Amino acid sequence: MSTVLRIDNLTLDIRGTDQVTPILRGVNLAVEAGTVQGLAGESGSGKSITGLTVIGLEPPTAITSGTVWLGETELMSITGSRLNAIRGRRIGMVFQDPSTSLHPQLTIGSQLTDHLRYHLRLSKAEARERAAESLSRVGIQGGMPVLERYPHEFSGGQRQRIAIAIALACSPDLLIADEPTTALDVTVQAGVLALIRQLVDDLGLAVLFITHDLGVMSSIADRVAIMRNGEVVEEGSRSRIFNDPQHPYTHSLLASLPGAKGGLQTREDLAAIGLRDEEATG
Repeated sequence: MSTVLRIDNLTLDIRGTDQVTPILRGVNLAVEAGTVQGLAGESGSGKSITGLTVIGLEPPTAITSGTVWLGETELMSITGSRLNAIRGRRIGMVFQDPSTSLHPQLTIGSQLTDHLRYHLRLSKAEARERAAESLSRVGIQGGMPVLERYPHEFSGGQRQRIAIAIALACSPDLLIADEPTTALDVTVQAGVLALIRQLVDDLGLAVLFITHDLGVMSSIADRVAIMRNGEVVEEGSRSRIFNDPQHPYTHSLLASLPGAKGGLQTREDLAAIGLRDEEATG
């Protein structure tokens, strides 16, 4: 298995008017092709800012050090158009709330085809065909006519599937999913998790999956890293983290889950749900 993303000793401080606040304190993490690397921790632990820093979206007052490798490309040393060419093309990003990442006044076809034409230099007809294929792959059926619809015409789960389609339209090496199911109800959440897992298994995609919910993490991740106060305090296989946690903080997180372990527990749970939730067919 090849390493798609490698984060080495990443630090980030926020510069204020009279002080510097440390946020990330030497983060080390790797994401392999065909796997889901989970990054879990409570609010303020540094997990989301880690994902944003990978794609160069850290706050403007941030001071960073360390290295972030996407394959053979070191991301911390590039900016501007070079970094823009990587975002969306080699790295896809899915955020918590699709209503903030989908433009409400543009059809989903426009949003998909603009993305494709910018990165892949496709013709308008080629981009529309690929856009319809991308939507079908994430469970949004209807062919070309569905491209003319607007985000508000879809349910929350469908909008998140559309956001995933946009993130994956250019066949990136890495998907960063930052709390992608938090805003969804449990049934819809399960369908989106099943979709991501299926895409990983079918396409060999590497995913950095960020969540505060260890119940969700237990259902999808191959490996899990636990963050606290800007540091990765424990990392290992899903089975080891959930069955034999070593760090006291990991113990406390697991103890807080309903019934000791919450959410969907196995990939078999996801496979049973698959893409059959009603959100995929609406």
